[in-house]
Amino acid sequence: MIDDIVGVSLDERYADHFYLVAEIVSSSDCVDVERKREIYKLHEACTCILTVQQDRFEVRVDLRTDAGWREQVLKQGDDTLALPDFGLRCKVADLYRGTRLVPRKRSQRSS
Repeated sequence: MIDDIVGVSLDERYADHFYLVAEIVSSSDCVDVERKREIYKLHEACTCILTVQQDRFEVRVDLRTDAGWREQVLKQGDDTLALPDFGLRCKVADLYRGTRLVPRKRSQRSS
């Protein structure tokens, strides 16, 4: 979720002011993701960091609280990802719909 003060160019990859960041992690990204999470936590406006593993059901949710950062790891497709501040509530499997983990269902056509 990018604040409305972002510049006019939609081609920009980075924003100075953001509330939620989501990172899809492939096996080649594993080394950098921890460093990135720590950098995201330094941004004052950021309140939520989602780290989504590409090859398995695993979503790490870092939420900023008054007491500091709280981490939750969801590893089952039926686990619920709830981010009320962002109007999001879904099953972890919903994030993977259309991938090899949750393939699209083929429509059955009658002959």
